[in-house]
Amino acid sequence: MFKESRVMSQGSRAKSQESRGKGNFYFSLFTFLFSLLFVILLSSCQRHVPDVEFFGKKGDSEMFEKELFARVDGVEQPIEVSYTDCMLLTAQEDFNGDGVRDALVTNIQAFGGNALGNNFFFVSRTDDGRFVLSDFFGESVYDDPVVETWQGRPAVVFTDTRYDEYTEDYESWQERYVLIDTFAVRAVSPESVTLMPGISVEEWQRLSERMEMGKGTDEDSVKLSDCDVFYDLYNEGCSWYCGGEVQELTATACRKAEGDVTYEGTNAHDFDHESVWASKSKGVGESLIYRFAGNCPRITTIKILNGDVKSDEAWQSSSRVKMLKMYVNDKPYALLALEDSRSLQCFEIGTVGYHLPDAPDWTLRFEVVEIYPGSQRNASMVIAELFFDGIDVH
Repeated sequence: MFKESRVMSQGSRAKSQESRGKGNFYFSLFTFLFSLLFVILLSSCQRHVPDVEFFGKKGDSEMFEKELFARVDGVEQPIEVSYTDCMLLTAQEDFNGDGVRDALVTNIQAFGGNALGNNFFFVSRTDDGRFVLSDFFGESVYDDPVVETWQGRPAVVFTDTRYDEYTEDYESWQERYVLIDTFAVRAVSPESVTLMPGISVEEWQRLSERMEMGKGTDEDSVKLSDCDVFYDLYNEGCSWYCGGEVQELTATACRKAEGDVTYEGTNAHDFDHESVWASKSKGVGESLIYRFAGNCPRITTIKILNGDVKSDEAWQSSSRVKMLKMYVNDKPYALLALEDSRSLQCFEIGTVGYHLPDAPDWTLRFEVVEIYPGSQRNASMVIAELFFDGIDVH
């Protein structure tokens, strides 16, 4: 009886093991089929990147294109260009980095004459299949533009000209533009980079007083010669701020205060290099928003103290801005590429604002796009100062 019971028990275990083996097989098969189905669905949901090629059509006996077209995966599509009918297809490449070819088009403002130079616009294709034209950029350009790489992306570089009615002469300057989504925006590197002084504000003030009293030495003069940053921040001489004013300054996110030390957005415009705006997170996507009255003098220059500049140690431990996207009234206007140095960096950005008595309020927004990581783990992004220079004051 005992032997029979043991045989039956062994048989039950064998059947149970066989059942578990079949279960494992079916579970593995189900897992494989589910994974295969997931891969197929994922592949089908991936964005199709169309092959886009632009071309123009000239009118009878015309030098320039009057119409613009695109072949999308071999299918010809017309592109509506309502504000010019004298243009030249100048370059084709992926200017905005979305994997689809875009077009750079020259607008022939003088219809082939030389009374006025050309300007330009981009044409890009959106995800829903529409072709969108950017605003014109450039005022009066006589030479062909050059496409070069700037900060890892294609950029259009040209020499612009303008007649100055005060000097009765033409002035020229170089411009650089990139395509962000469907917007043509200025691509700006620092016009000047001024390193932080090697002395404190207190010593700078003391030495300045000595020089004014005629008691300064040659050594004092040498020490003061590299203090341009302090003159910019703390000197009470004439500047854009004699007539210009920021009505309001806000930040999207700020690091929590530590005792009496705050990290509010207003610290970025208090003309104190030791108080800073620090982001709550690592900083990418955070913004500073400045509001101005419509009659405020216009702005031409952005000045930035990048990072916690009060000491080398503080600067290295905090994260700094590598790229800022600048918006005028929430429309993309410029990319500012900052150097990674403990310095005051000045950017010439053209002329923005109204300076008209009945004009509406307007805003500048500076969004952090890229950062230089600090040495401290999970370091906050820091801007010590972001202020302005401009015109319409004296």
